[in-house]
Amino acid sequence: MPNLWFGDADEHEPRGQRFHIEVYVAPEVAEQRIAAAVAAGGTVVDDSDAPSLTVIADQDGNKGIICVDASAARKD
Repeated sequence: MPNLWFGDADEHEPRGQRFHIEVYVAPEVAEQRIAAAVAAGGTVVDDSDAPSLTVIADQDGNKGIICVDASAARKD
């Protein structure tokens, strides 16, 4: 079931983008999904919280986030 979350925009963010998409993926496919987005012309903007969150932008600067549930990644 898709989940929508609404929050305030950061003051330093450009006014052009009104929302971003967070895509949750299984830990074992996160790197493949990021690589596919980059191969399609995207750019990794911020991976400082990887593997939990990786921010990717398209050529127009629209951002999306590849998310991994870190607790799922740690299950043995």
